[in-house]
Amino acid sequence: MKPQAKESIIKALTKVCAEENIERNLAELSDAQLKERYLQLQTVRSGTFPLGIGNGQDFLSTMKNGQLNRISFRDSYKYGLRRLTFKEYLLLCDYVKENPGVYPDLE
Repeated sequence: MKPQAKESIIKALTKVCAEENIERNLAELSDAQLKERYLQLQTVRSGTFPLGIGNGQDFLSTMKNGQLNRISFRDSYKYGLRRLTFKEYLLLCDYVKENPGVYPDLE
């Protein structure tokens, strides 16, 4: 990875990690891991990730019970659902790796 690209990716990830109180040491990640985290961030920012959670629901218990909702743009306003944050998305990715079959679309 080019140094400028790596710098840009680390800057974007550092900013969102600080905003969401995520403790990750980005300097320890390989180029491939940095790219993967950056793509995950782009998925969350773009709003294309199809799962969300109802406002006021506890994320961890809802995720572990397999009850995250499929949402569209319209649903977020009509039914009071919200999209996942980057931190929640990372937790979900880790959970899916440890528990295959709960969210088969994400494997």
